[in-house]
Amino acid sequence: MPILVTQHLHVYLFSLIRLLTHLLLLPFRFYDPYQADINPHSPEDTLNGRLNSDGALDSFAEVAIWRLCGVHSMISIIDGSTQYFIAGARRDKSSPEDEIVNDSWFGCFQVPSQGGLCENTLAIDNDNDGEDPYPCFIIDDLKKDPRFESLPIVDGSVASYVWYAGAPITTKNGINIGVLCVFGDRPITGLSLERRKCTFHLSISTASASVMRDRY
Repeated sequence: MPILVTQHLHVYLFSLIRLLTHLLLLPFRFYDPYQADINPHSPEDTLNGRLNSDGALDSFAEVAIWRLCGVHSMISIIDGSTQYFIAGARRDKSSPEDEIVNDSWFGCFQVPSQGGLCENTLAIDNDNDGEDPYPCFIIDDLKKDPRFESLPIVDGSVASYVWYAGAPITTKNGINIGVLCVFGDRPITGLSLERRKCTFHLSISTASASVMRDRY
């Protein structure tokens, strides 16, 4: 087996092991007794603060990159007109092993949601009578779509992403409150059924593995 393929396989397996470890520990993390000495003004003592420090969510973003052959994956909550990034991962092409690193959205932790790609993903109707078992919002070529061709992450101002795939993060009551998305830098012709299924199930797992499902 070529050395590069072996390295990629090792990194992918490491991401899966890391994810499984976090999932096994979740019952002990999200149901800890209340600690009275927690600083109420600490950023970690908020829902967003706890989610931002949750390694399980980062692991979901890492797996999404590997399974979809993407370069950047983000998990976010959208509240009104603001999109809050709570986890993310990026393929580090400067690394000799093409490593996946946890990263923010170009240094931003929140951005306006209006006019963005994830706004469309959030609007997906989950009640589609089974017509689409794995509802996702996919753009094969962002540079050819007039709605998104001028976005900074497309036109080269910030990045030059070519495709986008996202699935809504949905609560137990069927409300879309966030998005798991992946960007790629090489043209594609849609996503295979298996990759759509993976994206959809990762978004479900993201909701299940966090306190979000219990808060809404």
